[in-house]
Amino acid sequence: MATRTQSELAFAVGELIVEDPGIAGKEWEAISVVATFRDGAEELVGYRYESDGGFEALEPVNADDILDKLEELRDAMDEEVEGAWVQCLIHIAKPDFSFRVQYEYSDPDRWSPDGITNTMAEFAESLKPD
Repeated sequence: MATRTQSELAFAVGELIVEDPGIAGKEWEAISVVATFRDGAEELVGYRYESDGGFEALEPVNADDILDKLEELRDAMDEEVEGAWVQCLIHIAKPDFSFRVQYEYSDPDRWSPDGITNTMAEFAESLKPD
């Protein structure tokens, strides 16, 4: 169960995402973001889903700020018993801005494209919130 600090950090990440200048000015009905922390490197990928079924790769202006806040959340979870996760999947959906975060503790490729067997459209669809 998440502590108050963990919950506050997770929601701060959500705010950074939806308020990012590269995202806030565009229409969307859902957003998926995957953060991966592996071998001292960090990566952020995601998609903005439109009401007509289309999607577009996210290009957050403040990606470094989002990754910094995610690292802060990861460190807090590691210190507060949960352990250090290697990847997380964030879903945000309108109209109520529902927010869900899933964590992966062992497989840093859980929410990654499957190489040549997976098109980017298939990958984007696999990350789309329900």
